[in-house]
Amino acid sequence: TDGEGRKLDGARLLLEPKEDGVARRAVRTGRDGLFRAEGLRPGAWRVRLAARAGPFTDLEAWVEVVEGETTRV
Repeated sequence: TDGEGRKLDGARLLLEPKEDGVARRAVRTGRDGLFRAEGLRPGAWRVRLAARAGPFTDLEAWVEVVEGETTRV
């Protein structure tokens, strides 16, 4: 959501693995502001909002993906 609580429809997120040799992924949020990235390898991933301008540039979070589990950001 943005600073006013509105859902970010169509926001582009970059998923970058900590492990070398694993490809980055890009996904977009849906109308509900949520995103799904299936088939990620287990391990640490950086989720970064790819905003062009405004208050949401450079937002990122590190998450740990565990095989067989849903990871929430």
